[in-house]
Amino acid sequence: NGIQTIPEADLEKFVKENQVDQVLMAYSDSSYNTVMRKCARAQAAGAEFKLLSPRQTQIKSNKPVIGIDAVRTGCGKSQTSRKVVEILKKRGYKVVAIREPMPYGDLVQQECMRFADYDDLVKYKSTIEEREEYEPYIERGLVIYSGVDYGTIIKKAEEEADIIVWDGGNNEVAFYQTDMHLVVADPLRPGHEIAYYPGETNAKLADYVIINKEDSAEPEGIATVEKNIKDINPDAKIVGVEPMSSPVLSGGEPGYHKIQGIGAGFVPKILNVNIMDEIIGVSDDDAYNMSKRLAKEEGLIVGTSSGAACFAAMKVAAKLGKEKNVVTLFPDTGSRYMSLEKSFK
Repeated sequence: NGIQTIPEADLEKFVKENQVDQVLMAYSDSSYNTVMRKCARAQAAGAEFKLLSPRQTQIKSNKPVIGIDAVRTGCGKSQTSRKVVEILKKRGYKVVAIREPMPYGDLVQQECMRFADYDDLVKYKSTIEEREEYEPYIERGLVIYSGVDYGTIIKKAEEEADIIVWDGGNNEVAFYQTDMHLVVADPLRPGHEIAYYPGETNAKLADYVIINKEDSAEPEGIATVEKNIKDINPDAKIVGVEPMSSPVLSGGEPGYHKIQGIGAGFVPKILNVNIMDEIIGVSDDDAYNMSKRLAKEEGLIVGTSSGAACFAAMKVAAKLGKEKNVVTLFPDTGSRYMSLEKSFK
């Protein structure tokens, strides 16, 4: 009972013998060349070839959903998803993750699976591939759902969560309507963000694009990804932050400042200033006071460069108004900056 499965090699024969009207592609992470060759096969056999849009497939949750997807498999979205869940839990929210299915066994038993401890891996007879995805959540004390029936899964997750994180798995479009959509790009494969399905769709739907692996990628690869993302998602705004007294990003002269970690007096080769829509200068005192405020009010021990980033993000948020999202990254903890207070007195 269900959809009949046949070898793909038999596509043309099956379409003709059964007078199939439509062939719908359900693959992910396929090059545009691969997609259109499958289209040619279906059309030559007499069927319409179709791709369903997110509007046709996504389920609406009654809880906020943060989606983590990517432009290709292997960009690092699962690690990003786990980090997002950890951050939200530390803020006091009840959070669960939902991952795409890997249904290799009894599909009835796997209709809705909840993984919270290692016994659950045995209960659902998880494969090695499944364990690789679920164990990192379990060892961090996190909960993740997967299965076959994603309507049932979201209802179960809603019963225990304040916020749901979609872990995009094998790089399909999110199964659920998202309230915030983060997409991870890979500068080690520049150009793939505009050459694969549904990777480019994800990038165009993104609220924020995270370029991963910048410590191992070539500057040219990073610049290519930045340009391509900006071309296909021009509504995404990029804001740079620099010390007010050393405004080299905005074309000024380097100068002395106390915000450690940024404003070294030159523009790094891996930084493409041309894609920035705005550059905000932050004073030493504003950066330092914001880092102290983050510690007191949010329990986040970060350095002054993170304080500068947060100060700038709050300025942007105030300008954008309500129901807008702003993302900033805190690049370092504050443990090594405990002695800085005397420099600001």
